[in-house]
Amino acid sequence: MATDKDAAADEAEVQPKKKGKGKLLLIIGIVVVLLLGSAAGLVIVRKKRIEAAKAMVEGAPVAEVKHEEKHVGPPTFVPLDNFTVNLVDTQGSSYLQLGVILEMEDAHSGETVKEYMPIIRSSILLLLSGKSKQELSSTEGKKQVAQEILNLTRSKLPEGHDNDKGVREVHFAVFVIQ
Repeated sequence: MATDKDAAADEAEVQPKKKGKGKLLLIIGIVVVLLLGSAAGLVIVRKKRIEAAKAMVEGAPVAEVKHEEKHVGPPTFVPLDNFTVNLVDTQGSSYLQLGVILEMEDAHSGETVKEYMPIIRSSILLLLSGKSKQELSSTEGKKQVAQEILNLTRSKLPEGHDNDKGVREVHFAVFVIQ
């Protein structure tokens, strides 16, 4: 009987030690993962600092070293007055009524577009009046016109803006062909 009690006591002592070792291994694992994450973050930060320092030594401004960042704030929308134009149509008289909204990077770009609005509107009117009902009836035709308006608007803005000159997208508010 004494041997059974001694064996049971030995088993009881062994089980808590195993649980303690499991917790210890878990804690060590968590610490290792945290250390590795911290080391990776440190390497990334140091790499950026080294790039900036190299740029300063070479004479390039730090802004050129940074990767291009897109504006992440809310866009500015600039609605244009509706356009009504006669379409080129061999089957009779057709016209297009179009409402355009320009999506801008920021408020400053929106103000620039407003300054050039007469030139932009005139160019868009000429573009639209050269279109036919057949060109504009399909979804692809509408996408094509949106892209053409986008390119046209960007081309009428002054140099000195970003590559896209602040214009992100062209949206349609009204698109009626009759």
